[in-house]
Amino acid sequence: MSSFEKIYLSLGANLTSPKDKLKAALQEIEKLPSTKVNKVSSLYQTKPISFVPQEDFLNIACELISSLPPFTLLAQLQEIEKMLGKVPKPKSDPRPIDIDMIFYGSLTLQTDSLILPHPHWRNRLFVLVPLNEIADSIETTSLSSLIESFSEEEREGVRLFQKDWFTHAIFSSP
Repeated sequence: MSSFEKIYLSLGANLTSPKDKLKAALQEIEKLPSTKVNKVSSLYQTKPISFVPQEDFLNIACELISSLPPFTLLAQLQEIEKMLGKVPKPKSDPRPIDIDMIFYGSLTLQTDSLILPHPHWRNRLFVLVPLNEIADSIETTSLSSLIESFSEEEREGVRLFQKDWFTHAIFSSP
């Protein structure tokens, strides 16, 4: 069996009870073999990055410890998305759930189906702000300094929605 890695995910939803979808996604992630949800950020309300009229998103970040290989984990996360109602559609459209793998340990990877670290993590406040709450730094990068590099108006587009909203359903070791 492979070693355990620290993995960071970004989750977002803006359709069909987004808070419930995020909670359900975390509960399903906790059920994955050899995987434990270690930390979950507060809920953040964020403006969509889209010209398509839609509701604001709720976004979170979570830290996992898992020994699942990256492509196995990706496939499992995609199955969770499907189970919770995600269907293929343009990136700018509203969605019931979106789960992105941001980091898988220190792995760097570039394939058609998976790029690690996620290619846009530094440019998305809806990823950076929740991630900053649960991870002090990534690689040698200060998340706070990355966040400060955005304009005040951009930073105001990511608002704390609810702290301490998720309690772990499973506390067992992976």
